[in-house]
Amino acid sequence: MTDPADVVIVGGGPAGLAVASWLARWGHHAVMVDRGRRRRRTIGADAAEPLPWGLSVSPRAVQRLIELGVDPLAQGWHRHGGARLHLDGRLLDVPWSADGGPLRTSVGVTRDVLARALSARARQDGVSVLDEHEAVSAVIERGFVRGTSVRSLADGSRRDLRAPFVIVADGAGSTFGRALGTLRTTNWPSLTTVQSTWPSDRGDEGWMEVRTGVVDPEGERLTAITTVTPLGEGRVSVEVAVPSTSRHSASINVAGLFDQVAQGLAPDWGLDLSRPGGRQRSERLPVGLSIRPHAGPTFLVIGNAVGAVNPFNGDGLAFGLESARLAAEAVHIALRDGDPMALATYSRELEQRLGGFFKLGRFALRTLGHTRAVDTIVGLAGRTPRTTARVARFMAGLADVATPADPAQRAALALARSLPEA
Repeated sequence: MTDPADVVIVGGGPAGLAVASWLARWGHHAVMVDRGRRRRRTIGADAAEPLPWGLSVSPRAVQRLIELGVDPLAQGWHRHGGARLHLDGRLLDVPWSADGGPLRTSVGVTRDVLARALSARARQDGVSVLDEHEAVSAVIERGFVRGTSVRSLADGSRRDLRAPFVIVADGAGSTFGRALGTLRTTNWPSLTTVQSTWPSDRGDEGWMEVRTGVVDPEGERLTAITTVTPLGEGRVSVEVAVPSTSRHSASINVAGLFDQVAQGLAPDWGLDLSRPGGRQRSERLPVGLSIRPHAGPTFLVIGNAVGAVNPFNGDGLAFGLESARLAAEAVHIALRDGDPMALATYSRELEQRLGGFFKLGRFALRTLGHTRAVDTIVGLAGRTPRTTARVARFMAGLADVATPADPAQRAALALARSLPEA
């Protein structure tokens, strides 16, 4: 790593690996700083093995991965044809492909498998990976971010890593981003998610399952979304997402709520709760591009660090990868043309392509925080299955949110422009 870097990427998650791959592929020297395996020692019980937390990869994310050169279908990851919705005692199957549309599939995979595939892609593209290092502070020259000071987790040594541009990709709660002045819009909703993986009698099924609402131990109905994702090989991932707009969200014991949900699912899904795949994974996700600013004169913020997360379902992979592609295009033009002002196109493109969809999602998330509203929506959904299926596919991000072909989808996104900010 003797050549000077063109761009430094802070964070080695999916968005960071993707933006590094695109830039390296386009001929730029991309250096990625990643804590790597040592990070897992603070999370998991076994430092020698990566934790097999599961992940639901939406059809939109599958398409973004294919464009990047990591084909989940060719990799043999477990496929789903659609989602099975539980609507107040009724079941509705929503296939991802419908009405003669393109073939779509979601997949279930463990996070370590996805990380290895993306890492291999990045190294194949020529990305320089500074593994087992952490970015401790920004290098500031004449008021501009020009790299990062990094510390080795192996021996504690420090050095400065300089580059004309920096991309912040260190995930939800981004410490590096906050040091540069990024802040979450606190009156916009967020999601708290809890997830784990278990052996299951139905781990090889070809449908995901989505349930809304949960009754807490005191008998009160709470707004929550439970997603069960078959991973293949006799395992499933269970995730519970609680919106910040849910009643008493600040006082909910999400770990206890998750245990209650898992126990309720165990008989139906044949879960072996005595054999969890590692500790519970819990995080608070900013959604709907709620982190501002998206960029500075010499840095961009992507993925969960900018809140590129679908408010409807908490999918951060698909839109994180899209933010990575947009960031890569902006930096590529800036480096190619020697014009740092090109970075300004990133924020504009984010808002133009995703702003309406995310605004609609934030508004829906605020509405869904009211239990009565959820009950009404679920009741209507059970009586209008075809419309419900179209809405579910839209909420899952299957529409091209920039130029949707479906007139109803265009109308929904047009409506978003007139909605009050949420």
